[in-house]
Order: sequence, then structure tokens, then C-alpha cells
Amino acid sequence: MQRRLAMVSGRSPLSRNKCRPAPAQPGRSSEEDQALKEKLELYVCARAGLRSRRPEVGAREHEKYMADILSGISLNNVRVEGERESLKYRMMGSEGDIGSWGHEYVRNLAGEIAQEFQRLQHNAEPEAVDLLMEFGDLASALRIALLLDNKLQYVKQVYTATDDLLLKKQFSYIVARHVHLIDGRGATSSSLDSARQNLAATFVNAFVNAGFGQDKLMTAPSDSSGGSSGNWLFKNKEHGKASAAASLGMILLWDSDSGLAQLDKYLHSNDTHVVAGALLGIGIVSCGVKNDCDPAFALISEYIGRDESIIRIGAILGLGIAYAGSQKDELQAQLSAILADSQTPLEVLVFTAISLGLVFIGSCNEEIAQSIIFVLMDRSEAELAEPIIRLLPVALGLLYLGKQESVEATAEVSKTFDEKIRKYCDVTLMSLAYAGTGNVLKVQKLLGICSEHLEKGETHQGPAVLGIALISMAEELGADMAVRSLERLLQYGEQNIRRAVPLALGMLCISNPKVNVMDTLSRLSHDADAEVSMAAIISLGLIGAGTNNARIAGMLRNLSSYYYKEAGHLFCVRIAQGLAHLGKGLLTLSPYHSDRFLLSPIALAGLVTVLHACLDMKSIILGKYHYMLYILVLAMQPRMLLTVDQDLKPLSVPVRVGQAVDVVGQAGKPKTITGFQTHSTPVLLAAGERAELATEKYVPLSPFLEGFVILKKNPEYHDED
Repeated sequence: MQRRLAMVSGRSPLSRNKCRPAPAQPGRSSEEDQALKEKLELYVCARAGLRSRRPEVGAREHEKYMADILSGISLNNVRVEGERESLKYRMMGSEGDIGSWGHEYVRNLAGEIAQEFQRLQHNAEPEAVDLLMEFGDLASALRIALLLDNKLQYVKQVYTATDDLLLKKQFSYIVARHVHLIDGRGATSSSLDSARQNLAATFVNAFVNAGFGQDKLMTAPSDSSGGSSGNWLFKNKEHGKASAAASLGMILLWDSDSGLAQLDKYLHSNDTHVVAGALLGIGIVSCGVKNDCDPAFALISEYIGRDESIIRIGAILGLGIAYAGSQKDELQAQLSAILADSQTPLEVLVFTAISLGLVFIGSCNEEIAQSIIFVLMDRSEAELAEPIIRLLPVALGLLYLGKQESVEATAEVSKTFDEKIRKYCDVTLMSLAYAGTGNVLKVQKLLGICSEHLEKGETHQGPAVLGIALISMAEELGADMAVRSLERLLQYGEQNIRRAVPLALGMLCISNPKVNVMDTLSRLSHDADAEVSMAAIISLGLIGAGTNNARIAGMLRNLSSYYYKEAGHLFCVRIAQGLAHLGKGLLTLSPYHSDRFLLSPIALAGLVTVLHACLDMKSIILGKYHYMLYILVLAMQPRMLLTVDQDLKPLSVPVRVGQAVDVVGQAGKPKTITGFQTHSTPVLLAAGERAELATEKYVPLSPFLEGFVILKKNPEYHDED
């Protein structure tokens, strides 16, 4: 020990009582070197039993300096499994510059922090928040807090840890991207059905113009060409009118003031489908928008008790979309009463359950779970054979989205259900509860289910395939392995499995058009089985959503010519085209954000609900429930980087945008992007891309450059001029 101290202090054991300072080391500034000398001097003097030569330094300071030295000495100690002495003593030590101890020390410290975080991930995540807050990295502490189950408590803790109003505004932008969770509450044929063509045009128009506030069908002024909204509404039939009216909410997305005013006039229509569409549109335009006046609830709630089923569905689904993730108590009371009413039609029950699942995502709410369970238990065999019944297990699973073991009690109850729905419910609950976790054991279990040979016409292998994608999508390696597993299922799986594989591929690469997946879906879009080819076409739209990908656009143009006599396929092609050009290329459907660190459960819930509906394309999406496609609005977010000044006004600065590079554990300050180009903000970020400031004039208040980022002037920057 004396020899080791002598090596650190720069003198022999025989001269330790002389308290001479250690020699300067190259690469450090004189101030850093002097600080290190003083620390070593204090430690060695303390070891020698001498009094401090700096009387102003108290005993507490001695302890901190000793802890600093012990932290450095621990770098060379024999490691004991589970012991992280260097980090332990660093936390006890002073708040000096860590970098002055050299790259090897910093790398070792970073490794021990990573080990500590891996341990915390299982049982002590709040300590991770505290650890980051002690290091002063409040933005990263907020990211960890959002990752936890009891988000509100720790998010508030991060907010109150600083008095910097500007930093709190940046926190608000980060939280807003996570939506409501901290509220505390082609060629055509004349023989085809023209109404279906118009319906397809409605969806394409809604997706392409999402959030733009104007279009040529719904918001254009009335003229002799018949382009006004009123004329276009009545070019659709029955349920098509509902989707047409609701499309206005998509066009006016996030502009609740203007949107509510324009949709209100349709609430006075004599056509029940138009009223239903307007109610759904109000929910869409209010999606992700918080208003103290609560106009969406005030306008919609009075319609959920109407006699007409379509109006009730429009109101209930509108509320589910508008208040997704808010856990609003008033909605629980009103919607649970509908579930408890034995006279409620089946389709109204299903959409009520879906809306409750959306509003109470991941809440593990036992009362709502019991209500949905009773609905499933009380259904007759004829009702359990209805295609739309598959959405009830989805609604139940949404309550446990990402909550892992918390679903086990409900999963045990589901084993008492009727044989027709039991396995479907069991697989759906497991896949949603472990969504985004990367749990290999659950993936293996789902692969085992897919290997079974079924003879009773069971349908639970479809959600098992989707579950593989949901669980594996958390990180790049798991997603690549899942893609390879799904390719094997295509080769050896049975027909009901093959029908779900394209949808699973779309989930794995949402708004991320990977070439290998694109080629696979292109091949499947010409499959002999109609369900497989339609699912592949929809998935081409999903992987290209909001990217304006030229290759996917070309594929879809060719498919519109190939299927010009097939109404169902042509409808799917048009939907995929609308998704590929979502928001004219400015939006994304990816549920991941914060440099792929955080998964938005609301966005994932919207995607999961639509994909389960697509498992029976002909009965649901191509039937009268096509308006379920609007649930995708929960996942829609701008994919741009916008920098603002301290007054939250747009501020254009140069940024470098390139492919992200994993630099975890690397010493020093390695490059975080490669193949970059320099642009001025605002800029669009594609999947796998990362941005960094190309100027030192400003300092970002967020550790990652996505969405809205507040910049403040760098006090250490001096203009060369």
C-alpha cells in the first residue's frame, strides 16, 4: 500500500514525511496540476499524521480529498465482483474536474456507472435519477424519470431540482413529445365501386395533408367544380361519410381552435354518419393537445348516450383518441357504465373497451380490466365468432402495455374464457405486456406457438407473430434477429402465420424503409393469398410512412396498375400511398424518440390497435370499420429539428446531420455521427440519423437534438471578428 501511495504521490516511501508536491504531468493545465498537487499533498500529510498546511481547509474537505484519491487508487485495485469502489469514492469526494485525472480514469468511471445503471434497471431506477441529478445532468435524469412506471413523482422531482425557467421550458418540450403521460389524469377501372374510390381518396387526402390546415377536398371554398367539403362528403356512402367528416380533423391536426369551429357545423347535420364523423374529427384534432377548458370533452360527452350506434362509436372513439394516456376519471365513469349495460350492442362495447384501453394505457387499472373481462365472459358463441371481437383482448392488453409481470393475474383469469378467444387473449396480453422490452424468453415462447400445427381454425398465431415484432423492436440487434426469424416463418409457417408476417415486418421498421424488408414486402405484395398481399401493401406504407421514399412510391404505382381490377387491393394501395407521403414527408409514425431511448406508449398503442385490426383486413378495414385507420394519429409526430432562442422564437443555426454512431464506453470525445452534411435549422431527421450543433456560439439545453430544442448563448464564446 505504501509503495502504491508512493507511485501516486511521486516520491519514495522514505521521503513521504517531507510532504513534497508531486511532479507535474504532461497534458494538464497549470491550474489542474496545482489542484492535483494540493489534493495529493493533503492526503499524504494526513497519512503521515501531520497537520494541514492550509488551516482554512476543514476536516470535511479532508474527507472529500481523501475520497478523490481513493477513487483514483481504486483504478488499479484487484476488482471484486459487484464492487464499484472508484464510483463509490467519487460520489463521496469533491466536485472537482473529473477529466483532470486522465482518460483511463474517466473510462473506468464511465464503465462503473454503466454497470450501476444495469443493476438499477431491475430494482432501483429512482436511484439512477438521483445519480444523474447529483452529477447535474437534469435532462438525462428527466429521460430516466419518463422511463419509469411512476413517472409523475420523479418528473416533478427533476422539475423542482432547478430554478432555471429556461431549462424547465426545455423539459416541457421533452415531456410534450411523450404526450399526455404526466397529466396525472393509379390506374382505375370504371367497373369498380366509385364510392370505394372516393373513400380511398378521402384517406389519402387526410394522411398527405395531415396538420397542414388546408386541402383541395374538405377545406377548399365552394366552387362550380364541386370541390367544397359539403359536396365531397356526399360523394361517399354511409360509413364513408363518417370517415370523410373525420378527415377534416386530420387536416386541421393540433389546431384545435380552428378545427373545432369548422367541425362544429357538422354536428347539426341530419345524417347520423356525418355527425359521427364530426365527433371523431373533434377527437382527432384534439389529439395530444391539452386545454384547461376541455372543449373536446364538453362537445363529445353528450353524444355517447345516443340511440344510434354509429354516433355513439364516433363519440366514444373520439374521446379515446383525444384523451389517450390522460387517465381521466370522468371518462372511466361514463365508459365503464356502457360496458356494464347488457343492452349495449357488441360493436359499441368493443369501441368502448378500446377507448378505455387508450385512455388508461399502462395503468393496470383493475376496475376497467374486470369490466372488459366480464364482457368477454358474457359473450355468446355467435358473438365470439365476430371478427371485431378480437379487439377486446387488445383493449385489455393496452391496460398492461409494457408492464411485464403486472399482467400475470389477468392472464390467469383469461384462461377461464371460452376456447374460441382464450388463446388469442393469452398471447395478446403477453405480447403487449412485454412490448419494447426485448425479453428473449418471451420471444422464444411466441416462436414456439408459431411452430404448432393447428386444425381447429384458431387465430391466436397471428397476434403471436405481431408479438415477436413488438417485443423485439426495442434495439437494433433484436430487430434484425426478429426479421430473420420472420423470414423463416414465411418459408415454413402456415397460412394464418404468413398473413401476419408482413404486418410484423411493418411494425419492426415503422417509418424506416430498410432495403431488405422493402424487398421482402414487395415480393409478398404479389402473393397468391389475398390477405398476405394486402397486408404487405399496407406494410409498405408503414415502413415508408412520412419518408417520401421514391422506391416505395414507385412500387405502389406499379401495384396500382397490377391490381386495377381488384377493389380491395387498390384500396390498400391508396392507403399505403397516403402513409408514404404522410404530412407531405414531415411526419413520422415511429414510437421511439429521445435518440431511441424512450418509447411513447401512446404512439405504440395506436400502431398496435390498427395492426390487430389489419389481421382481418376484409372484415374490419375493408368493411365498415375503415375509420379505425385514424387511430394512427396517436403515433404521428413531426420528424424535424427546430431550434428556438430563450424567448422560444425560431432561431436558425448550422447543424451537422449524419448517421448515428454508438460511442458508449469510448474514451475522450469521439464523433457521434458519420457521413454528415451541414444544414441550417429547421432540418428533417430520418430514422437512424442524429444532429449536432455546428457552432459553439450556442449551447443546447437538451442532451439530444430532436424536436424543439432551446439554445442559449455560450458565455465562453468569442467572435473572431
